[in-house]
Amino acid sequence: MPLRYQIKLNARLILKKKWFKASALILIIYFLCLGVSALEIGFCNAIGIKEQTATLDMSTVNFKAIAKAYMTYFHQVINILPVNAVFSAITFLLVAPLLAGMIEWYWRLTDNKPQGIGDIFAWFGSFRLYIKSLWLFLNLLLRMLPWALLTFFLPLCSMLYGFYIYGESSTLQTMISLLFIGLGELLLIGGAFLFAYIFSRYFLAVFIFSEDSTRKVNECVKESVRISRKIRGEIFKFNLSFLGWFILLFLASYALDVLSILPALFVVPYFLASCAVFSKYLIFADRVKGKPDQTQDTMEFKV
Repeated sequence: MPLRYQIKLNARLILKKKWFKASALILIIYFLCLGVSALEIGFCNAIGIKEQTATLDMSTVNFKAIAKAYMTYFHQVINILPVNAVFSAITFLLVAPLLAGMIEWYWRLTDNKPQGIGDIFAWFGSFRLYIKSLWLFLNLLLRMLPWALLTFFLPLCSMLYGFYIYGESSTLQTMISLLFIGLGELLLIGGAFLFAYIFSRYFLAVFIFSEDSTRKVNECVKESVRISRKIRGEIFKFNLSFLGWFILLFLASYALDVLSILPALFVVPYFLASCAVFSKYLIFADRVKGKPDQTQDTMEFKV
């Protein structure tokens, strides 16, 4: 059986009879984020700031109008950026330890040591673990931010410039603007795949840290980079194999509105369980053999 298929099979096996707990973990984080968002909206209303939206006059919709509406929207967003920054920081301080706890929950599940739902709050019980969980995700964020700017800045600039000059004076200029918009869209798609490929080097960091939280965060990140150096393509293809599921979640967010969380209760546990199984295979294969044998298309690791 091909490696990715067996990983997913093992993920479904370890989640058997544990879907309720896995779904509850997602709901805890989801409602926590909703709560912080509700507080932010309430605070904005209290100080007289209205919810920001991009509005269009549908009788005269064109690329220029779209660009103008969204430029106005971004200008409004910048005006309340301090408020957004404060509540984003609050969300991060609350969610990062829960994410670390949830990933550890899945890691223990691969050892046939299922934990209770409340165990994801364990990272709040120790000041040392709480700070390390914050630093772990902040470390990864800071490492990936320059790559995100590099891969997405040029495509976005190309699209915005195309919107800006659309229909300004001549047919030639219109064609040039559409060329910039199309080029920006292609670069944006390519940039997204490139970003995902680059991020693959940090794929194992959180799971390495979950295995032994006494290790330094930088050590876990460096070990992830070392292990994934020659197998980054395999990690990228593994993540890419879930693309259809994530597109489903994206479409559900528009079609189901408040019920969009329902598909996530299956997709997210399935993805995280698969990531935990795959990470364990790569980490232990590296320790036993020095490096995973990419010539094999089967997986000896069993749950």
